[in-house]
Amino acid sequence: MKKINKLFIRNDLDFIYPNIDKKYKNFIFLELKNIFTKYYPNIDIEYIDCIDQLNKSYTLLKDKNTLSLDCWFKGKYNFRVSRIFKAFDIQISPYNIIYVNKPIIDDCNDLIIVDDDICSGYTLNSVVNELKISNYKIHTLLDTQNINMYDVIDIRDFIIGSEYGGLMTEHGRLPYLYPFVNLETRANIKHKKEFSKEILNLNIEIFDQYEISNNSLFKLENTKNLRDIYTKYFI
Repeated sequence: MKKINKLFIRNDLDFIYPNIDKKYKNFIFLELKNIFTKYYPNIDIEYIDCIDQLNKSYTLLKDKNTLSLDCWFKGKYNFRVSRIFKAFDIQISPYNIIYVNKPIIDDCNDLIIVDDDICSGYTLNSVVNELKISNYKIHTLLDTQNINMYDVIDIRDFIIGSEYGGLMTEHGRLPYLYPFVNLETRANIKHKKEFSKEILNLNIEIFDQYEISNNSLFKLENTKNLRDIYTKYFI
């Protein structure tokens, strides 16, 4: 678990649940905020509205030659890159990387690579090597200038079944829950079992209120599957 004093949390609930009533969406967000506040007691947390963040970047990069690595930002070129981690492992470093919809870039002279944030540089370097890009600039959706020891997490990673959510593993995408994901190394959460219990309870409540279909994670079809997971790992 790396030491941090600043945590950015991207609120992308509008992309996860675009058709849910705004009042209920706010309820989910407030419940998550309460949980995060409890398990990040000594961390300065800043919530980033994903739509506002994207709109600012769209305005700034209008008519620019952009290659987007972010799942929500739509650039001239879009490239999905996923780092693969071992499930139920320490998950400090990925053991592989996969590429989806590799773009053919006609002109790289003024290319701007867009991502939510550049932390280790692993993904960026792999993209530059894979696409053989030599001349480019970088634009991050999140401004972290003059900020040391920070981390960035996305709400979608804690909502079961959300698009692009969770950690990519050899079993597919798994939500940020103990024991599937190592929450200490992936999200700086020390009390991972207690945290996961509260997050899973919230997911059960969401499923009770808004049944999610076509869910690939754990082949979940209804709240019974969630409660089975709860019983297996938390009782």
